[in-house]
Amino acid sequence: MRDFPRLSLVSTKLALAEPSEAPGEDWAGALARLVEGMGIAIERAAGERQLSLMDRARQVIGSTGEAGPPIFAPWLCWSPTAFQGPVAAHQWPRARWIASYLFDSGTGRPGAGTPTDLTLMSPLPAGSEGDGAGVHAMPRMAVLKAMIDAAKSEGRRKLAIILPEANRNAMAAHLVAACDADTRADIEVEILPIEQAVVRIQSNEVDWEAVIAMPELRGIVLAMLSAWSGVCAPWPMLWHDRGLSMVASEGIGTSARLPLDATLLMQGLALAARQGGCGLVADRLHESWAALRDRGLVTPARGSPAPYVKEVTEAEFVDLAVSADPPDGRALPAWRGIACGRSTEARRAGAARLALVTSC
Repeated sequence: MRDFPRLSLVSTKLALAEPSEAPGEDWAGALARLVEGMGIAIERAAGERQLSLMDRARQVIGSTGEAGPPIFAPWLCWSPTAFQGPVAAHQWPRARWIASYLFDSGTGRPGAGTPTDLTLMSPLPAGSEGDGAGVHAMPRMAVLKAMIDAAKSEGRRKLAIILPEANRNAMAAHLVAACDADTRADIEVEILPIEQAVVRIQSNEVDWEAVIAMPELRGIVLAMLSAWSGVCAPWPMLWHDRGLSMVASEGIGTSARLPLDATLLMQGLALAARQGGCGLVADRLHESWAALRDRGLVTPARGSPAPYVKEVTEAEFVDLAVSADPPDGRALPAWRGIACGRSTEARRAGAARLALVTSC
């Protein structure tokens, strides 16, 4: 796979490595205007050095030291169907699990109530038992725990694990073995076969805040959640190894290089900042996006049939975001995706609730 811009966070700075192949002019220009207009400090580094044979050997056996800076390429859109069946995993970024984020404030959506705020996670072959060779591979215990810990760190308390019905009992045992009582505390876990999950989504009974879907089911789950939410645009997507390894996007259809999408750019950069410990940068990016949406501004990628919205181009949305006045005191919807370590929810007493849901 070709190299792309790499992003790491040093103190309060975002460090970008020079890419071997630059993004399109629309993305590059919008990113430059965004960081300059918002006063985000960028530290540009040289491209990644060639790995030595010893470095490559350490990668193979998983004994590398600190994780390198993550690739930042939200214009690269992956299809969820790429993760089902025997595929050329060597073409993927190095990762053990993935997480895509759906956040929509509800502004401009007819009948919308509270904001939609979900994360959809899946283990990859490198993070699955048997390296994902089986049709119904199970996540390794460390990867299952990492996904649950990630959901908890964002204040997500209602988790669904969607899998083939034959694997329900095995997953329940796996969950108990992988996570101790402290890890499972304050989180409600439902283990659902795909048939029951489909019924829940179609019946508009989705109350989950995080979903773990097995790779072979990821396509149908993402497609149905997109249709349920009314947001069919690509979602920002994070690839995780021992740390964040890449920021890209995921959407229904074939993998492709996307035209500029202001939401993917701003949300992807906010997620990268949050993962690197730059919470203020993440907050600023999200608040600028949410304030424009609150004013009824939409873009071609995130449009709306409502009559009172105003559609602007993706580039105009970015320009307005950097020049917008601070919020005037009106409450903006919070996003759990950038709320690591800042959840205000009180811890609940008692053990975790685990429910195994049988299919009809």
